[in-house]
Amino acid sequence: MPNIVQEAARTVVSDLAPFETAVDVAIARAGRFLAALAEGTIEAQVGPLPTHSAMMNTFATVAALAEVRNSMAATRRELIQTRAKLGLQETAIGSLPGCPPVEAVQADTITMAA
Repeated sequence: MPNIVQEAARTVVSDLAPFETAVDVAIARAGRFLAALAEGTIEAQVGPLPTHSAMMNTFATVAALAEVRNSMAATRRELIQTRAKLGLQETAIGSLPGCPPVEAVQADTITMAA
């Protein structure tokens, strides 16, 4: 039975990192797009109105992406807690740079490592 749980955990973890990366890539691309809109407006010397709606929509998209990223961080924290509860210390949840180490998981709370 533990092997089945470990294998399932590995599958979940192997899909989590690319998902997190995709969100960060989307945020980075949105930032570059916003910069292009602003710079294009300046270069064209047309004032803010022609691109205003597009920029406001992109700002709303970036805000939504920020919520997605926040939810992804919460998902990772929950998986770290689940791993600790199941005794799956060798599973790679939380081993990526910037993730809380196993030692940061205490009971049902997470304390972020400095």
